Amino acid sequence: RCQLIARLPAGPRSPVIVPFGNSSSEYSPNNFKQKVYLLLDTSTSMASHHRFQMAKAVAYVFLKRNLKDLGHIYLRTFDTDLGPLQTAIDAPSLQNLLHYVMRLTKLGNGTVLERAILQAAADIRISAALSGAEMLVVTDGAAHLDVDKIREALGGGIRINTIKIGDAALYPDEKLLSDLAS
Repeated sequence: RCQLIARLPAGPRSPVIVPFGNSSSEYSPNNFKQKVYLLLDTSTSMASHHRFQMAKAVAYVFLKRNLKDLGHIYLRTFDTDLGPLQTAIDAPSLQNLLHYVMRLTKLGNGTVLERAILQAAADIRISAALSGAEMLVVTDGAAHLDVDKIREALGGGIRINTIKIGDAALYPDEKLLSDLAS
């Protein structure tokens, strides 16, 4: 007679993680990966208290971690103008994007945060590659925004995540007070 003895492990076993598609250590985009549209504030107010260096550090850490997460990254800087749209769709382009962010030094004289958000929303709506992207805004927040206009542009499908650096504060002006009153 043969006797079978079942041996149970002494404790819980570690889960087995099976990568989807290609090796999980490679950067290879697919439709299931997170898409992020990063807006990086390069306005003069970011020079105060090393805010710009902090913003670049946040962007750097985010981009380095994203190499592991295998997401799609779209980046645009903003100050008085909008910078060109930068993309990371593979490992070399992600490295190029990292170098681009780390080499940023010039700051502009204004903040077109509202225009940057509206442009990002338009880009996300127009481009099939950006479909489903979320926005990540890294800023000190020193800008006036038309909240209703932004809500309309975002609709229900685009989410904004914000990292505010510093304690820049805006004080009410005539336009803001009249908007609030109405």
